[in-house]
Amino acid sequence: MKRFKDYSPDQQLLLPPDLNDWLEDGHLAYFIRDVVGELDLCQIYDD
Repeated sequence: MKRFKDYSPDQQLLLPPDLNDWLEDGHLAYFIRDVVGELDLCQIYDD
């Protein structure tokens, strides 16, 4: 059973329309996005 909405960093429907327009290269937000994308969440998803 899925509990979370799909994450799409390139999604154009929420503000800001494009994260790249608001943040400069090397911003901490890009690092956090990459780290979160690599997390092993199997313990959270397992019932």
